[in-house]
Amino acid sequence: MYKKLKTSHKLFYTGRLQLGLFLKGIGLTMNESLKLWRDEFSKFGITLDQFDRQYAYNIRYNYGKEGSCRNFSPYSCMGIIRMPLPATGQTHGCPFMQMSKKECKTILESMFRDSKKNQRVAYQDKCEALAEKGQKHPQIACTLLYNELHDQKYEDAAVRHPCEYFNFSEEEFKLKDAK
Repeated sequence: MYKKLKTSHKLFYTGRLQLGLFLKGIGLTMNESLKLWRDEFSKFGITLDQFDRQYAYNIRYNYGKEGSCRNFSPYSCMGIIRMPLPATGQTHGCPFMQMSKKECKTILESMFRDSKKNQRVAYQDKCEALAEKGQKHPQIACTLLYNELHDQKYEDAAVRHPCEYFNFSEEEFKLKDAK
């Protein structure tokens, strides 16, 4: 979703909601979130006035600053997996579940190419297997992906929350940078 936002500078409602709550869950403040969305949407041609009238309210709402003042939490993996399928042009849900096996394999291959751990490893077969596994068991495939891309193994059998995955991954990157 983030890649889609950065390339098209727009996401439909469910994608904005899922990504926005994830960004909140990994520590983005409301003001940082407003700036990120405003900056991206302005590249799509949405004026600041349009952004303030049509989109800013939902961001403040997610942070509990508007409407019912309920502080919303990011979706868990199961919440994301249970989302309705995206319509044409929409980007949301679990990538393992929402993408075709071919699309998933392509993205996995780019992740492996970019991974310092796997630069010299033949990864096409691994990507094929992960894409296949992800169609039926996305949380297990996500855990296997984590273990392929990181030195420290994921402690549980299956990833339960995208923010947890991010936090573990971020912690490992910090440890590597400290060395």
